[in-house]
Amino acid sequence: MALVLVEFLRAAPTVGPAGWTLARPAFEPAWREIQDWAARSTPSSARFLTPPALAGFRVYARRGTVVERKDGAAMLWTPGFGRAWKERLGAVEEALAARDTTRLWAVARRYGADYAVVERAQTPPGSTPVHVNDRFQVLAMGGTAPGATAPPPPQRSEP
Repeated sequence: MALVLVEFLRAAPTVGPAGWTLARPAFEPAWREIQDWAARSTPSSARFLTPPALAGFRVYARRGTVVERKDGAAMLWTPGFGRAWKERLGAVEEALAARDTTRLWAVARRYGADYAVVERAQTPPGSTPVHVNDRFQVLAMGGTAPGATAPPPPQRSEP
């Protein structure tokens, strides 16, 4: 019975009572491919910095992530979790949005990420991916990541 329900929910888009549509995102095959790559190509101890709005990386990759938006629900059961989650979420979202290699490295180092998954359109300049598909790139950030390079030197402003 449960399998039938899962297959039903995975089917075509569903229109809700207010006219909203629940559909599988167009990028889902690329997101799943990144997770499958992580599962077969990285150590089980690897931690990933992923776009927080894209949930479910842990399911197929079987690898840890720095933060996902859905993690915020834990604050309902764990006092004090909300502040740490919000701080981590903000740091990751800002680093990804900035497209700044130095900031991305700093956040990855701060939270122990070995890899960062970024959308190809938001790849920081000067980054060298270890895996690419039509939507995402995986960058080696250090730690257990083979192919990781040293973080970029700090940017200096001229007086």
